[in-house]
Amino acid sequence: MRLQERVRADRHGTSYPLIVVGAVGFHYASTGLFGWISVIYGIPLAYVIVWLLQRRTEKLDGVGMGNDDVLMIAFGVFLTSSLFASQVWLSIVPSRLADNLFFWSLTPVAVGLAAIAMRQRNRQLFAWAAVVVVGLVMAEALNEWTWDVRWSNGSVSYRDLVAQLTFLAVTAAGVLAYRRERSLTES
Repeated sequence: MRLQERVRADRHGTSYPLIVVGAVGFHYASTGLFGWISVIYGIPLAYVIVWLLQRRTEKLDGVGMGNDDVLMIAFGVFLTSSLFASQVWLSIVPSRLADNLFFWSLTPVAVGLAAIAMRQRNRQLFAWAAVVVVGLVMAEALNEWTWDVRWSNGSVSYRDLVAQLTFLAVTAAGVLAYRRERSLTES
């Protein structure tokens, strides 16, 4: 168990996915799924960035997976994103679920984290994948509610706020994991 923890720390197996994917998820939750890059491409691109970071660590430090699993996971996330955005999927799913475009667009984040967690047998990543799903379900449940902000004469959607807080928590957990991994590798 201790050796497994040390190997994950050496290759930043927990922190890189949480930081990158949490930040990208926060971006899409903040922009309402609109941005320079479509969410269908942006979330899989986050996993490609995770792969590049882990590949860099592998080349510089000689510690890494030795294969391209995360790149294949990025491809799977792309397929999942494309499936959830397709008209076929939206016609198969009951209409009350199909209307939740926000949920279906961001769920591939959790799919990718869970896939990496299964590959690494990493319970922490799997727990954060579950947090993302629960956060998105709660965000969709609060879709109709808004918070009137008195100092700016506007309102904030609870759906957006809960999704942003969820991804902010994932990113913060990634930063904490990174600090823990650094302390393990420097000892």
